Amino acid sequence: MTKNSTQVIRKANLYLIYQCISNHGPITTEAIVQKTGISRPTVVSQLKKMIEDDLVSFCGFSESTGGRSPSLYTINRNARYAIGVDLEFPIVRAAISTNGGEIIAFKEKEYENDEEGTVVLDELQNMISSLMEAVEDKSRIIGIGVGLSGTIDIKSGVSVRMERIRGWHNVPIVDILSSRFSLPVYIKNDVHLLGLAEEKLYLTSEVTDYIYIGIRGGVGSFIVKNGKAMDGEHGNSGFIGHTSLNPDGERCICGSRGCLDIYAGELSMANKYRNLGGQYQGHLDLSTFISLAQKGDELAMDLVKQAARYLGIAIANMVKTLEICTVIVGSVSGDIEGSFFIDDVRASAHKYLNDYQVSQLEIRCGKLQAGEAPLGGCFLVFSKMLKEPKLSLSI
Repeated sequence: MTKNSTQVIRKANLYLIYQCISNHGPITTEAIVQKTGISRPTVVSQLKKMIEDDLVSFCGFSESTGGRSPSLYTINRNARYAIGVDLEFPIVRAAISTNGGEIIAFKEKEYENDEEGTVVLDELQNMISSLMEAVEDKSRIIGIGVGLSGTIDIKSGVSVRMERIRGWHNVPIVDILSSRFSLPVYIKNDVHLLGLAEEKLYLTSEVTDYIYIGIRGGVGSFIVKNGKAMDGEHGNSGFIGHTSLNPDGERCICGSRGCLDIYAGELSMANKYRNLGGQYQGHLDLSTFISLAQKGDELAMDLVKQAARYLGIAIANMVKTLEICTVIVGSVSGDIEGSFFIDDVRASAHKYLNDYQVSQLEIRCGKLQAGEAPLGGCFLVFSKMLKEPKLSLSI
């Protein structure tokens, strides 16, 4: 194995110090030394470089414990930009943001359910081009992060399959976008990125173990243990929408029967509603179903209650398997806190857990909104900033 050169070690230290300031700033030099274990002269040298590169800035002084007050440093939240894409067909959302999470520009498009994959891909590139125009200095745009439903392969950068888009199979989306825009491109499961955005925007640092469940066209989950995301071998962990809860149930689009998506996925619920004679003609998502049910639509009520029941069973199974007891149920379509839906989810989960597990379980409602969904892709890009090259271990 190749030994680490001085340059590699220097870059690794730079990344570690930057992440320390990003996570704990405003922070003093001494605190950075304590948290990273990097020598003080190295921290001082790297701080100087990051200030020169406009990545970090001085932001005042901390309280003195005797002698001169130590300087505080923080990330320059407007130093770099990233583009995030939430490709949750039939709705595609994209945004460009600062590394402080401020959205500079936002785009959204809703497609017909039978749209061709080539059309979606072409228009996505046009959407990204349009967003880039919001930044005067294009050199400050450091990458593109794309959240994809369906099956992905993060190692090869391929969107393997997205059943909802016609002809979307083995799309080398990383190669396509990086070639078009000459930027690093990263892909991740769409719900994984929603969970990342939820964490960055709304969770405190004390929450180190949690399951984020995203209710969208399908249902997915993002699992974090000891502060680390469980991505899986190819990036498809938490693929709970296609776990079978009723082997004798209806056939899912994946070919299996009784998948969670059949009962709690928004697309399946919408299809059932229309096939069973539902009268509402607009866009149907979870928030709309809850609203219709509250207004006396009995069919919507039945579908929401069925979704809550099966989602509660899925949560109980995950809690039993992982022993992670903080569960965040997110729906970017609208606020579900205080609704009968989330009450039914909690009741269903409690029914399938023992008393001890129930006492530990906390089911929260996610706060992430639709307009913030692309930020997961932006945060993914910023998490890669300064990360390469990696250190190697020579024994």
